[in-house]
Amino acid sequence: MKLPIDLCEELRKLELNVVTPITKSTLHAMEVQLTLIEEIRIAQAMDPQLERIREEILVEKHRDL
Repeated sequence: MKLPIDLCEELRKLELNVVTPITKSTLHAMEVQLTLIEEIRIAQAMDPQLERIREEILVEKHRDL
């Protein structure tokens, strides 16, 4: 099966693979996950400024947060 190069590139970015009829495989399930939310959580956990704010909240320096 021949796919256009731009379509192949988009599939690669999405980490998707095309299963050809030659392999006789069947797709039984597909899971789609949002990675942006997870990336934001990881970045926030590692952000020094947010960590400082968390610490200040714990010692009640920022009552308005």
